[in-house]
Amino acid sequence: MTLSTPFAKATCVVTGANRGIGLALTKALLQQGAKVYAGVRDVAGAEALHHLAKNSDGRLTVMALDISRDDSVQKFAQNLPRGPLDLLINNAGVNLDKSATVNDVAREVMLDTFNINTVGPLRVTQALLPHLNQSKAPKVANISSIMGSIAENGQGGAVAYRTSKTALNMVNKCLALANPRIVFLAMHPGWVHTDMGGASAPVQTEQSASGLLSQIAAADATHSGTFVRYDGAKASW
Repeated sequence: MTLSTPFAKATCVVTGANRGIGLALTKALLQQGAKVYAGVRDVAGAEALHHLAKNSDGRLTVMALDISRDDSVQKFAQNLPRGPLDLLINNAGVNLDKSATVNDVAREVMLDTFNINTVGPLRVTQALLPHLNQSKAPKVANISSIMGSIAENGQGGAVAYRTSKTALNMVNKCLALANPRIVFLAMHPGWVHTDMGGASAPVQTEQSASGLLSQIAAADATHSGTFVRYDGAKASW
């Protein structure tokens, strides 16, 4: 690996890779020379990924993965080729309650959001631990959000999304303590111009992906369990 391409020849998994930040991360990793296994719910509909795969010299594999389901995660893990996994990016997530407040959010929405945003990354990480433990320097990036910060919550709203990301940050910390060989990061990708972030978001997906990968590459054991922004600034819990 070189300084400019820290993930050259690395084996990586990116969840939710069919669009937005996940797609940008996949592109950036491929540009650095990494091998990427892209997890998506709808393999047939992941046209952008299939186009990338045709020009990836076999370094991109698109695989079915629904992080909300135990059976899908286990099948993904079983179908992943044997060998070390250097980087797992738990990117897949949802925001199902943008306008709901804590007074009226539906309990079903809370449970569905937690299942995907909090339990989903845990499911995937648990299933891929055997692969991660084979790597010489394994890393896991859990894409969180500054909306999960208790200290910086001055607006309320989106309570299911906010609390699911707060809980994901705690899962990240617990994973770091339980697996000291692996560097775990909870990461705020910025307010990104995606379907979820909306048209007013100031950060482009390529900018977010580049920043996230720079922070991941620079992280070592002293950073494991922390909550950081894509631009390197420390995020408040």
